[in-house]
Amino acid sequence: MVPSPRAPAHQNMSQTVSASDGEQMSAKGRNLVFRVSASVASIAVWLFAYRGLLDYNPLARSKIRLDGVEGAFFSPADSDPTLIFILMGFLLIRRRNSMLRAFRSHAPLAGAIALLAGSSGLHFWAMYVDVPELLIPSLSLMLLGSGVLFCGAHGGRILLLPAVFLMLAYRPPGLWINGIIHPLQRLVVYASGKILDFVGIASLSSGDMISALGRLFQVIESCAGLRSIETLLMASIIYGEIMGCPRRIRFLLIAASPLVALAINELRVLTMIFNPHSAFATVHTLQGIAMIVVGVLIISGLDRIFERWIPADAKGLGHPPISERHEPIPFALALPRIAALGGLLLALGVASWATGTWTPERSTLPALSTFPASYAGWKVAGRGLDKEFLGSVGYSQWIKRAYTRQGREVTLFIASNDRLNPRSSLLSRKNAFLGRGWQKVETAGIDLLREPTDAKQRAEISIQSTPFSSSNAPAMLVYSWYEGIDSLPYELIRSALVLDRGPPRRPGRAIVVRVSTPIPADGVHAAEETLHEFLTLISADLAKIIVPDAKGEPIGVRFSERMPNSSQVRRFDLVARSRIENATGKESR
Repeated sequence: MVPSPRAPAHQNMSQTVSASDGEQMSAKGRNLVFRVSASVASIAVWLFAYRGLLDYNPLARSKIRLDGVEGAFFSPADSDPTLIFILMGFLLIRRRNSMLRAFRSHAPLAGAIALLAGSSGLHFWAMYVDVPELLIPSLSLMLLGSGVLFCGAHGGRILLLPAVFLMLAYRPPGLWINGIIHPLQRLVVYASGKILDFVGIASLSSGDMISALGRLFQVIESCAGLRSIETLLMASIIYGEIMGCPRRIRFLLIAASPLVALAINELRVLTMIFNPHSAFATVHTLQGIAMIVVGVLIISGLDRIFERWIPADAKGLGHPPISERHEPIPFALALPRIAALGGLLLALGVASWATGTWTPERSTLPALSTFPASYAGWKVAGRGLDKEFLGSVGYSQWIKRAYTRQGREVTLFIASNDRLNPRSSLLSRKNAFLGRGWQKVETAGIDLLREPTDAKQRAEISIQSTPFSSSNAPAMLVYSWYEGIDSLPYELIRSALVLDRGPPRRPGRAIVVRVSTPIPADGVHAAEETLHEFLTLISADLAKIIVPDAKGEPIGVRFSERMPNSSQVRRFDLVARSRIENATGKESR
């Protein structure tokens, strides 16, 4: 038996090293597979929990339909959130290494629990009432809660910007939009008139209308500048991220972007006034896009100005530094919290799937169309709505009729909202106006009495005029009020949380009523008597369609008392005559 030759020592060492390298490569491969699998599983869990956002597109459900590029850039409150989601992912990817380095196994749980609980509550309610808009703030809180869960307060600071940026995809309730957009429209008209007067161009503005250079322009909601504010807010955040701007300069750029947006929107409106071809949709849209580009260039210029003005030691860093008080720990120690977060997301997804969605009961309230179309001695004619003026104001039902008798005319407008669609609200200052170009000369409050308790309902009386009216009447006397509406702060909270979709839903519906009549040569008192007579005539029928009380009984409204007293009417008459003469005199000149 011949013994085999002994292998050289260096050959054994080579084999040992090769085996060690193989084991290391195998370990790295397993680690890579684990990380990829964990990442895919995490993404799947997040998508399952927030599947309601997969087809979320407020622009597709917008009440104001602007197609193509114009809709993508200038729809006043609705936008396609796809770009925002993509850019939020970009912000998260840029912070991935910071989060990995900042993992803490002993991060305090109190803050994380509070954020995650708030997010979970919003998530469940959003899925239950089928309002995907609420999933946006839920996801934002979930991101912040995840950061605090793994990295403490420092993790919340790291993820704060992506969480805030995500809120740009949130479509505010219709009530909020209505409260912002009409003042913006009137601000644009006012500023345009002042600028034109300053440069020596004769102009006349009233309400949402401007007359200049022999043409008449209406500032509709897409020209109010609300969408421009959102676009430049997004641009300033991404600009600061890409350019690595220090925190203080980022804050200044974000704070300045709404003012820049309003300025470029005003410039956009002025270019449309000066451009005779701006009536064409393509020219209109191109002018708007050009103004957005100008806004981004202004943001870049402000960055350079702020960089020169702010001392270097006061600028701060582009990203918050990691605290040195705690040493980084192995990734594996964070797995229990990862599992807890994944379990929470799975539970939310399953819970929303199992509970289903809320279904409203069928309404038994009478339709507004049942309101009598004629009264003895009064002739009636239907009237249409000015949808370009009303814009995003939302009605479930409406009627608008003109009643005439012996040379007198009263226009009645009644609209309701069932409060089932949070994107739509009838609460708006526009309801008190007769239409485009009308402005209030004088306003005051009146009390309507409730029967049988004689509780008071506040209403508004106003005198309105417009230099652009085709009617011979120089002014109109207008009464307007709401039914089924609580205080504004309460309505804002209810609309934000969508409490009228679900068990907290209030009975009945929201209603707005407006009656108007021309002010004749006899003065305001004669117009007040006409409305007084008409409202007394229709009060019984109006009570049948107004929101029922807590017992489901209709609430009576008595119009025969508590109307403006004689001294108030005389004061209105004097003020109206003076202001109307001034307005009509300016028009004739």
